[in-house]
Amino acid sequence: MKLKLVATAAALAVTLTACGGGGRPSQDDVAGAIKDQVGGSSSALSDKVIDCIAKKVVDSDLSDKTLNKLVDNDKGSSDELSDVTEVITKATTSCASE
Repeated sequence: MKLKLVATAAALAVTLTACGGGGRPSQDDVAGAIKDQVGGSSSALSDKVIDCIAKKVVDSDLSDKTLNKLVDNDKGSSDELSDVTEVITKATTSCASE
């Protein structure tokens, strides 16, 4: 149950941006965004788990535009938010159990 709450908190804490930059952001960029956006919940997620989540997010089918929005911390469309939430939830569950 706690793992599910952590996954949900991480997914909901990471939001999208209105405008993204150029190419695909790096794993470090995504990990930094997750750390910044999770805030107080980050103590439940180690750096190793956050790095694992970031790798899975960067390796996912999410578009470069959507990933740049995530890194820039601005809201995107509800469809983009739904897609990001799904990817991060799955990644968090997988990484936390490794």
